[in-house]
Amino acid sequence: MMATANENLSAKFCNRVLKFFTKLFQLTEKSPNPSLLRLCGSLAQLACVEPTRLQAWLTRMTTSPPKDSDQLDVVHENRQLLQLLTTYIVRENSQVGEGVCTVLLTTLIPMATEMLANGDGTGFPELMVVMATLASAGQGAGHLQLHGAAIDWLGRCKKYLSQKNVVEKMNANVMHGKHVTILECTCHVVSYLADVTNALSQTSGQGPSHLSVDGEERAIEVDSDWVEELAVEEEDSQA
Repeated sequence: MMATANENLSAKFCNRVLKFFTKLFQLTEKSPNPSLLRLCGSLAQLACVEPTRLQAWLTRMTTSPPKDSDQLDVVHENRQLLQLLTTYIVRENSQVGEGVCTVLLTTLIPMATEMLANGDGTGFPELMVVMATLASAGQGAGHLQLHGAAIDWLGRCKKYLSQKNVVEKMNANVMHGKHVTILECTCHVVSYLADVTNALSQTSGQGPSHLSVDGEERAIEVDSDWVEELAVEEEDSQA
């Protein structure tokens, strides 16, 4: 898995690795035999990876621009695959462990801040879904960390969108440029904060409630498409 952080490897290679691990978790869920469980549990080693290497891997999956423009779709799919893989990692019967979720979330938050501070926000919406899913692991303690970061991100988005030239573009219905991406980022941040507020209002002191994010549901919806695609690839390779 960590080999995909190598910049010399193509986005397509990263794509196949992510598909492999995603399918591995899917097969384990259907048939939890010891061998598959051990393979899935090997991802627990991510908690021991050096922060710089872990950040390099996550950057490769979420923010690293492709060398060729024809790889844009592959990079976008990689982000979606990372979303789906995360949903398997955080499940109660996961062999990975909550520690990995905490480490991943802690690494992703400053990366997301960098996207908004010095980038155009590309990749942030998908990353927001991944972070919200990771924060829900275990008792959901990660939301304490993510909620504070989300407040900061909302402030950054507001500051950018309040600039005179940006307001003029929006009033003129200019539908391309950084302001469009930042608007999308803002919507995802506001949606997350609303989900947290709604979850808190529903607990009524009865313990933690699962925070569901729209992106998690979308990732699960396209799950079957990737499974079918992988099955076809396997049949072709065996022919």
